[in-house]
Order: sequence, then C-alpha cells, then structure tokens
Amino acid sequence: MSEDRGPEKLTIRDLMRRLGILLKVPKQLPERRTEERPEPRGELPVEEEVIELRLPGGAREPGEGEEAKVIERLEVLITKKIGELREEYGDIMVYGDFVAAVVRAYADEHGEEISIWDVEEAVKHLAEEGIIAGIFTLPSGARIIRLSPKGFGKDELKVLEIASTKVPPELTVEELAMEAGWPIAKAEELLKALEEAKVARHVPGSYAGEQDKWYFPGLERREESEVKG
Repeated sequence: MSEDRGPEKLTIRDLMRRLGILLKVPKQLPERRTEERPEPRGELPVEEEVIELRLPGGAREPGEGEEAKVIERLEVLITKKIGELREEYGDIMVYGDFVAAVVRAYADEHGEEISIWDVEEAVKHLAEEGIIAGIFTLPSGARIIRLSPKGFGKDELKVLEIASTKVPPELTVEELAMEAGWPIAKAEELLKALEEAKVARHVPGSYAGEQDKWYFPGLERREESEVKG
C-alpha cells in the first residue's frame, strides 16, 4: 500500500513555471546581430539650366521715344498758353475746355492729334514742377484746372462748387451767404479774394437796384466737341 504523501506544496514561482506563465530566461543572452546596411549615397548636384532671353532690337525703356517727346512738347505748349488762357477764362477753366484748347493748339502747331491722356500727363508734370496748381475735382464731380501755382482752400472750393451750378456761373454776396450758410462778411471777403486771384470777375450792379455779381468765366462750359481718348 502506497504511502499517502498529501497535497504537493508548490511555490507561486514553481506553479507559474508549470503553467507556462513564467519562462526561464538564460543568464546570458546571445548578442544581437545587426545587418549592415549600405550608407545612403549623397545626392548628386543638380545643374541649373540658364535661359537667356533677348529683347527685340527695337525695344525701349518706358518713357523713351515718341511718347516722351509728345509730353515734352505739350509742357512747352501749355506753359506758353497759360497767359492767353488766363486772359480769356481767368485763373480756372473747366478741364474739358482746357483739354480741347490744348489739343487744338497742338494740332495747329505740330500737325498731329494727341490723346487726353497725353495732356493729363503733361499737366501732372507741370503741377509737380510748381508751374500750375493742377486739376481739382469739385464735390459735384466737375473737374477744373487752376492755371496758377496757387491751390484752393476748402472755402474757395465751396464757392466754386456753388457757382458751377449756376447758369451763367455767377453769384451775388447774398446768394453765396445763403447757400453756404456763411455770414455776409465772409461771403463778400471770399468773392473779392477770388476776384483778386483772377478766378472771378466783378460785375457792378445797376442803379435800378440790381446787386453786384461775381462772374466765373472759367466755369462756363464752351467746348462741346469730343476729344480723342
């Protein structure tokens, strides 16, 4: 009869080994072999392709050539005509009338037509040089040009704006004061200042009680012909 030994006593470590949960790891692990990979080759230099562009032989820099000559001729022409235009129109003109007068004078002198853009470029140059004040746009959208170097103040432009709505373009002191909301003294002072600057012309009233007026000849449109653009 075999001897009953009773239940076998196992440690937790032995039990885990029997169940395959704990594996016996050798004390010394074999060295891991690494495969040698060839080092990446450096990128080959890329040769840049240079493309040479050649401009046509007749190409010119901007501002050179016939167009620049036209602008120069216009500057001389406008400078010579300033005195004549101021005598007829005063110190200001409706810009459309000014352009028409210049285009006509250029055709008479040089026998060829020019565009309004040529005239505008010449005016811009003369304004930069301080020969004329240049172009002004009134609140109504009307464009005028001042033929002297002096510009306009805010109140002066207000007077011109009101006068430009009249047919003919003339104002009395009372009309200006009422429409601008100014005192009589201020309205009269501005009209006299514009008269002195040759922008307005004083028209004395009559003995029949007609009031003095200030006429703005440069604001009266005279040219109806179209100008080539």
